[in-house]
Amino acid sequence: MLLCAWLSGCAGVQLEDLPPEPIAFMYRTADEAKRRAELLDADAKPGSPGGKKVVRFKAVRDYVTGATDQSELVATAGRMALLDPRSSEVTVLPVTRPGARPIGWTGDHSKLLFSALVGRKSQVFSYDMATHVVERVTPGPQSQPWADISAAGATAFSRISGSGKRASSRIWLREPGGTARRLTEGPSDYRPRFTRDGKALLYSSKSGPRREIIRRIELESGEDRVIARGADPVVAYDGSMVAYSKRLKGQWELWRMNPNGTGKHDLGGSWSAVVQADQYEPALSPDGRYVVYVSLEVGREALRIRQVDGKGDRPLLEGAYGSGPVW
Repeated sequence: MLLCAWLSGCAGVQLEDLPPEPIAFMYRTADEAKRRAELLDADAKPGSPGGKKVVRFKAVRDYVTGATDQSELVATAGRMALLDPRSSEVTVLPVTRPGARPIGWTGDHSKLLFSALVGRKSQVFSYDMATHVVERVTPGPQSQPWADISAAGATAFSRISGSGKRASSRIWLREPGGTARRLTEGPSDYRPRFTRDGKALLYSSKSGPRREIIRRIELESGEDRVIARGADPVVAYDGSMVAYSKRLKGQWELWRMNPNGTGKHDLGGSWSAVVQADQYEPALSPDGRYVVYVSLEVGREALRIRQVDGKGDRPLLEGAYGSGPVW
């Protein structure tokens, strides 16, 4: 609390004012997070910043080989859980597939989309919050770790072909009742997100080492263009903006823009101004007023929240850690 008072950060974010919808994320206890940090430190690449190796599973080969590695590192990846943003209560979901991680909600928050392994291949499933029924979303036997569903019922997903360093990932689209068709050429396209009107898709792509970009493809015309440097795009529920993470001078920061790529602005905050920590994987609140994100602190991924105007910033979990939030 002393740090919170020093930064004057918590004054702008009061937990009782947050929307009631749950935040899905990968939950780790303090001991699990500590062990994971130790494993990453021991596995650090020579010359990496601070001796730390950050595993964000962005490379295509990581979706195929990293997620199926039966090492202790994967064992400490965490458990899929729900966080009550007002009470900070954590509920671990009864979805026990290895490597399961949340990737999005349907618009009414009735179903949670998550990625999980089927054998050695990733697939996307939906989890009905009322009935607890799990249904598969992605079609076909290939590894398909990311997907999104439009309000009209269309499914966009990333499909991986090949394996190891030769693996490539492309975005595919399946209309309701139709067959899937390929939208992008790859070789490293992933994390598709529909705009709220369903007329376009945003997706992440890697155009080279340490060069992440966000692209927008118009579904009717097929026009595909770069709209930002960065990754992890998430579209606001009202469709008015996109939050994403952007790397500047080797460090990840939070940014926002209009869905067409204009109006770029950083989502700064008092916490980021004082503490140098990578900030990524943003998730916007249903009312569009807050952004929850991952802050990498001493090799451990923690959840923090701030207002989208940059005012106020505070941790969401005391004594525990997490990543991959979706709200």
